[in-house]
Amino acid sequence: MKSSTFLSVIAAGSVLFLAACEEKPGASPQEGEDTIAVVGVEKITTGDLLHELHRRGIDHEERGEQRETVIADLLERKRMVAKARAAGFADRPEIRRAIDSLLINQLLEAELQPRLDSIDVSDDDVEAFYQTNRDQFAQPAHKTVALLFRKSREQDEVRRREHREALLAAVAETRTLGISAKDGFGRISVRNSEHQASRYRGGIIAPVTGQHGEGSLEVELFGRVADLKVGEFTGLIERPEGIYVARVVEGQDGGYRDLEEVRGQIQRELMIAREADLRRQFHVQNEREFPGKLVEEDPGDDT
Repeated sequence: MKSSTFLSVIAAGSVLFLAACEEKPGASPQEGEDTIAVVGVEKITTGDLLHELHRRGIDHEERGEQRETVIADLLERKRMVAKARAAGFADRPEIRRAIDSLLINQLLEAELQPRLDSIDVSDDDVEAFYQTNRDQFAQPAHKTVALLFRKSREQDEVRRREHREALLAAVAETRTLGISAKDGFGRISVRNSEHQASRYRGGIIAPVTGQHGEGSLEVELFGRVADLKVGEFTGLIERPEGIYVARVVEGQDGGYRDLEEVRGQIQRELMIAREADLRRQFHVQNEREFPGKLVEEDPGDDT
């Protein structure tokens, strides 16, 4: 009976405050808070009550009958908090860290996120970056080629002679059959090539740019095909692992990627850079406002 009367008094006392808040759309629950109950050092304010009513979705018509129930729940919650504090849970490092994380997230959402959301990258910004960093968008000349390959050791001259004849015959057959350059060596590569990655694709391999290590097959291939036109063949290319012959399938001169092609990439890079700069400024400002210092250690403290 006494408890019910206590809750009724608290509920009645909070009515005027809640009504005042409801008359001001957008009024912050923290404004003009009064304490309506205390459990030890734990307080329940009119702001707590209003927040809980909003959180539970209790509309204006239902608040009169629900208010006492909500206050009773808040009291029980504060009793649990008071008991947890008395038991020392609030002093545990993991609890302090969890509370710190919650506070930090609120701070970032309130103060940093609006700044990040306001970042804008204009077309002029993108074009200026493109012109200033044009070398970043350079494209080396490259050639797409088709290969025929026969494997043999350099010392095995008999086999090498057979492979030379077979590869030259394959080139001649490609010409005779009029196989289009875009098809490389066509079906001829299946019968005449031991290059497993390309033999079932007309011998076509990834474009070569000559930018790999010195002495590599790609560098030698690019050197052989650099001055050839689409559809033309190299001579025989003899290397320690065997003999190759190549045909130019497609070629592209060196140059620069078009601005429209890289516009999205530049926008992302500028956004990332500006976000990083804002975050750095935010942390510098925090350090200036709240400088920290190490506390001198107690010589007898082993922690």
